[in-house]
Amino acid sequence: MHKTDMCRLIIILFLGLTIKCYCQDSLSHPYCGFGKMKEFHGLNSYSSSKSINSATDVGQYFIIPVVVHVIHNGGPENLSDADIQSQIPVLNEDFGRTGRGYNSSPLGEDAKIRFALATIDPNGNPTTGIEHIKSSYTNMNSDSEMLTKNLSVWDRTRYMNIWVVKSLDQVTSAGDEIGYAYLSSDVQFLQDPNADGLVVSYKYFGRNTPYNPASYQFGRTTTHETGHYFNLLHTWGLDGPGLDGCTDGNDDVDDTPPCEYAYYSKYNGTISDTCDDPVQCDNNLRLISDYMDYSVDRCMNIFTKGQITRMRQSILTDRASLVSYENMVATGLENLYLQYNPPVVDALDITPNPCNGTFYLYPDFVQNENSELYIFDQLGRIVKHFIINLKKEKTAVEITNAASGMYNLILITPSQIYKQKLILQRD
Repeated sequence: MHKTDMCRLIIILFLGLTIKCYCQDSLSHPYCGFGKMKEFHGLNSYSSSKSINSATDVGQYFIIPVVVHVIHNGGPENLSDADIQSQIPVLNEDFGRTGRGYNSSPLGEDAKIRFALATIDPNGNPTTGIEHIKSSYTNMNSDSEMLTKNLSVWDRTRYMNIWVVKSLDQVTSAGDEIGYAYLSSDVQFLQDPNADGLVVSYKYFGRNTPYNPASYQFGRTTTHETGHYFNLLHTWGLDGPGLDGCTDGNDDVDDTPPCEYAYYSKYNGTISDTCDDPVQCDNNLRLISDYMDYSVDRCMNIFTKGQITRMRQSILTDRASLVSYENMVATGLENLYLQYNPPVVDALDITPNPCNGTFYLYPDFVQNENSELYIFDQLGRIVKHFIINLKKEKTAVEITNAASGMYNLILITPSQIYKQKLILQRD
């Protein structure tokens, strides 16, 4: 080869390598649209994201009824039911802290929050908890999000709505928006409360689907957005121009170390079974394994105890109807609820039993707060629902407009669930 030709070849190869390296460095990052949508609705000025510490929480498991609305136009965004269902175990593993991940920090624990696809729809009919809606509104646009969401939305006080769409608004030239959700405390300020719920790009929904990018195949995008749904901010605090996380960041959680703005930690699987966790903000080790940070799925494995307290308080404060026992029955998740919160059977003293319409509760405990008493017929229908106070030595309960027969009682106190049978014999 002539010397001049050799030089030309070297220059061409050099330019090719330079271009290739530039393209790799310029790859866009997946981007949560939480901050953008909060700013779009003017919610950054509200102090509603502050944690509420007055709620009482005795550690019972919360069961979250889920409905997934697949908005598609006949393309790959019409995920199969199997792909949709694969997301639920991910949520249960991540919120139960049994999921695969990098971190083993003592800061984390089981959030005692579990998820299930609803088996009864808002009209009382059987359902898989999945709806496939064909429409041209497959892009979730911030200016017209309700055009998409209103295609299929269930009562937000009874179901956690998830919309799976083809694409979302691109946030910046450096990132692609892949999902978002509103804080539970911000929903009251939305123009349309039906906007409440999660939006996730189909490529990032589910676990090991044919469309998951290699670094996001474990379904942690939905875990991240669910954290927002339960009032968690990003670990660096609010998004916005001029915010760096160290000097002005605050996620209102004490045990998440301060950190700089988005970092995008990487997994070092080819070198060692570790993830990049830099030292930032006055020598704090960034908790890149936190689900509310930006990391590849394999690096995530923790909600801190402070985050769990904040999420559970948000449920008790803003989403109490979602996890009520009455809603468990209405959405078909009663058995799952009792599986996680097993009642003490036959420990509730009722007299007289049989009764002719009035009976008395003689609990072997005293509660300083109101309790809920449910009376069910043998078909599982709620006949009566009482809010009762068990401070007294005995509590009278009167059943009207109910036929003679066998009934099941469920008493839910702040610390325990009790189950008993009642026989009603009308004169």
